[in-house]
Amino acid sequence: MTAPTGGAGAGAGPAATPPAAAAPATAGPFSDQGPGPQATTQPEPSPATDFRRPPTRAEAVEFGLLLALLVPFYTWLLPQEGPLQWAGFALVAMVIVYIVWFSPHRRLEAAARRSLLEVPAMLAWSMVVIWGILPLGPLGKMAGNGLIGWTVVYILFFARQAQGDSWEDWGMGDPWRYLAALRAGPRRREVWLALLGVNLALALACWFADDTVHAIVHRALRKAFGLRHEGHLPFPALLAVVLPAANLLLAFVRYDNLREAGRLLGWYFALGSAGAMLAGYWYIYVIHAGWVEIQPMRGLTGMGGYVLWGTLQELLFLSYFNTRIRKGLDSPLLSALLTAIVFSLYHLTAYTLMGICFAVMIVWALLFQAAPNLFLLGFVHGISGGFGTAFAIQGMPPIRIKASVGPFNR
Repeated sequence: MTAPTGGAGAGAGPAATPPAAAAPATAGPFSDQGPGPQATTQPEPSPATDFRRPPTRAEAVEFGLLLALLVPFYTWLLPQEGPLQWAGFALVAMVIVYIVWFSPHRRLEAAARRSLLEVPAMLAWSMVVIWGILPLGPLGKMAGNGLIGWTVVYILFFARQAQGDSWEDWGMGDPWRYLAALRAGPRRREVWLALLGVNLALALACWFADDTVHAIVHRALRKAFGLRHEGHLPFPALLAVVLPAANLLLAFVRYDNLREAGRLLGWYFALGSAGAMLAGYWYIYVIHAGWVEIQPMRGLTGMGGYVLWGTLQELLFLSYFNTRIRKGLDSPLLSALLTAIVFSLYHLTAYTLMGICFAVMIVWALLFQAAPNLFLLGFVHGISGGFGTAFAIQGMPPIRIKASVGPFNR
């Protein structure tokens, strides 16, 4: 292990944490320098905070050792009931304690320590509410839901400002800069034409494919918020829902690193899809002599409806948790590992899903750290999560993975 690179001691370094690394801003349609309403002139990150760089040998060794400790938890100890499972949870707790308080790759500046310490505090608070208060009958459920609501309000509206994060740190674009660019940007004519095209395409979809749009909206609201309203809105009302939501989203998209994030996520999606199809072919056709029927419309609504839920998950675990973590650590691998641990623990008690979430979030966190772009990653998350709905397995028992989580789904 190496000595901490974030500073020589508790007093070393500036009072504010340098911005976590992101892909360099490029030119674009909303900036004075070209594409992206969020293109900035921030200095290049130092090696200690550049999360696009290859890991050092010490970082790789630390990551490998911790991963070797965690794999038995997710593959063996976690599904066991009783002492073995509790021993596994104790192991995970020790790994978290080591990363936050003892790792040589933690940053020592005061702001960095505050950022990192918020992670175990928020995790502990959430577990107390979910597992200690929610199950306490009707009053506990009411109080727990209220506390969860206030926690979400803090994360969405106060956490970023409280920790001094920029919109770009969270993988988002500055909506005020976006609006200013629409009013007086150097390429506002092209931008307005693009916006007009997007809104026209959405309006045509609402008119000619209203059943599909309704199915996507209903699935998104049910998946993200538990709303089960299945009413069919008339065309003007559907437009009044879809167009404002789409234009609000466009104001928060980060455009300056869209190309870099798209390239990384494109490779991830292509390789992941190929791997899933090869594994599925081997398992379904070769092992069980089954077959698959493709249902494209079911897949379209499944993937489209999952995008909102995927984006909300990335907002919590990457925009919030990963930003807190990577501002407190100088190791990209360690930051991704801790993010994955946190993500998996919120999926108790779906044990198989927890292992999958742990493995996948390591990859997602590394991609986000290299080019933070919330909405593009949320889109890919949604497509990946709903991809299986396009295929109906025949000739063999269905593949089922428990996806229900929380104290009421044991």
